[in-house]
Amino acid sequence: MRRRGPQTAPAAARIRRPGAGGRRPAPEQTLRDAAGVLKKRGYRTDIRAEEDGTGSVGAEKGYLKEVGNIIFHVSLVGVLICVALGSLFSYRGQKVIVEDEGFVNALAAYDNFYPGAWFQEGQLDPFGIQLNGFDRTFDRQLDADGEPSEGFGSAIDFTADVTVQDGADAEPEETTLRVNHPVTLGGANLYLVGNGYAPVITVRDGEGEVAFSGPVITRPDDSTYTSMMVVKAPDANPEQLGFQGLFLPSAVDAGDGMAVSVDPELGNPELHLNSYYGDLGLDDGLPQNVYVLDTEDLDVLNSREVDAGGVVLSPGEVQELPDGLGEIEFHDVQDYIAIDITYNPGELGVLAFALLATGGLLGSLFLRRREPG
Repeated sequence: MRRRGPQTAPAAARIRRPGAGGRRPAPEQTLRDAAGVLKKRGYRTDIRAEEDGTGSVGAEKGYLKEVGNIIFHVSLVGVLICVALGSLFSYRGQKVIVEDEGFVNALAAYDNFYPGAWFQEGQLDPFGIQLNGFDRTFDRQLDADGEPSEGFGSAIDFTADVTVQDGADAEPEETTLRVNHPVTLGGANLYLVGNGYAPVITVRDGEGEVAFSGPVITRPDDSTYTSMMVVKAPDANPEQLGFQGLFLPSAVDAGDGMAVSVDPELGNPELHLNSYYGDLGLDDGLPQNVYVLDTEDLDVLNSREVDAGGVVLSPGEVQELPDGLGEIEFHDVQDYIAIDITYNPGELGVLAFALLATGGLLGSLFLRRREPG
């Protein structure tokens, strides 16, 4: 279907020039006067002289519709270019930060890192972040009878108090990191995507030496933060030691020697672990998941199925392992957060062209060509 071009104004329809066909001549001034009237009304005008002695005035307005259409299509191309460039030079990584510990933006410091095809390590702008504290807000509402409401204990908000330094020469600043409220450092966005508890423990081997000491990242499995926990002590002697089991923030006895957590906050924290000895497989040089302990080739020291029973510890308690193979001590509980770090240099370009495309589309839809009537 062909688009209609500028139309001849009816008010100035074909006026014959002097000497054409013996009709009364129309002065040139008439065409100019008609064009002047149309110009005052905002029309573009075009005075045309034909070879047969006639003349006409063309008039039209509303060309912004065509401008909007051009802007829309050019902006779409801009969006595609920015998306492509952003994908090539972008990067994304994850990091778990324990309370009172920090992270610097270096490739070796990431837990997971996913670079773009043209990413260069030099793109990593220097910045740092340290976790000072973490606050969890849970629903504590009671119903009319004073009983916990249906949503009692469910998470409402998470807030991380952090110290950030945006650049090697910048001054450290304290700020907060919350869900859906990222912090921007070095052009990268830092999102709070997870949190949990990190019990601080010490494992001593059969020779009395410290084989492991520090906070252990646990993985929450339910709304009460019942968390899976794995500890590996490959430096223990005379046997390597491994532990796996549960961390319960608010433990209660469920009967039959079992315990469950009834609340996500630290009401009665306990460790419930099985212990093992043998070759952990770390000396083979093969990568292992730090959150998984392969017990197939290990011998059991502690569990509910053996006479020694399982390892059950509260903060400040120590339990000796069978056969003089060492001991494990539970000191305290710290918080940790998981952050997602994303850098995409094409984001601002995509946003700018997307807004421009929207404006052009609205112009092409709602503006129309107008002809004088």
